[in-house]
Amino acid sequence: MQTHYKHSTRRLTSLLQNVILILYNYFREDAPMNAEQYRAVIGWFNARPAAKKALRLVSRSAVALVYLLYLGMLAWLAWHRMGQLWPALVVPASAFVVGTLVRKLIDRPRPYTALGFTPLFPKDKTGQSMPSRHCFSAAAIAGTAWYVLPPLGAVLAVLGVLIAISRVVTGVHYISDVLAGLAFGSVFAVLGWNALCWPRQRWAFMPLCYYKKDRLMKKWTAAALAALTALNPDRVQLSGCDALPLRRRQLCDKHRAGLHHLRRRQRRDRRL
Repeated sequence: MQTHYKHSTRRLTSLLQNVILILYNYFREDAPMNAEQYRAVIGWFNARPAAKKALRLVSRSAVALVYLLYLGMLAWLAWHRMGQLWPALVVPASAFVVGTLVRKLIDRPRPYTALGFTPLFPKDKTGQSMPSRHCFSAAAIAGTAWYVLPPLGAVLAVLGVLIAISRVVTGVHYISDVLAGLAFGSVFAVLGWNALCWPRQRWAFMPLCYYKKDRLMKKWTAAALAALTALNPDRVQLSGCDALPLRRRQLCDKHRAGLHHLRRRQRRDRRL
């Protein structure tokens, strides 16, 4: 599990390096979209109602799907990995709060306000353009999901990119706004997750109690719980059975109680 954690961290670090490189090249070349480019893109969609409806559908569906998948991940963690539920809740929520404060402090005018054009979809807000809240929220959720379920994190990252593209195309954000949002959310997720889990990473990625749904892990889980109990019983209780709901905690206690019988069978098998 720790090896998988290290590989995931390396991949995510490489992704962050690429994002930073893109940001550097973008600001070095100093090539933001101007009013004519925004009007050309918006005019193209206004001339094609079907494409405009499709863009609205994709934009809204991507945002909704990010939050639905995130809620599904939280429900899965509550059932399977209670020890990871707390950081999975705290990291995206903290990124949302901090990012909202940062954009209020920067208070960059929206492109349709600064450049004087009408966005594709009507919007009243005139400031707080950088960083994009849609983007840093999606990136923080995707970064958190990467540590829990890497395939889900990859899907959420793709949805985050789609959201970023739609925010620029509709004329409500600059390219630098969405790039800054993606970078901020990703970095916040990496730093936040490691800040919460690194001091106890020895326990954070250990299987807690999988019961009948994961029978292949049953013996390994029992042995791991026994070893951890011998090292630090209090800590195992906090991240193991006692962190579960009542019914599952009873099953977990029963499973740990069966460890004694498992050892007896193992000793008997050795004698034979």
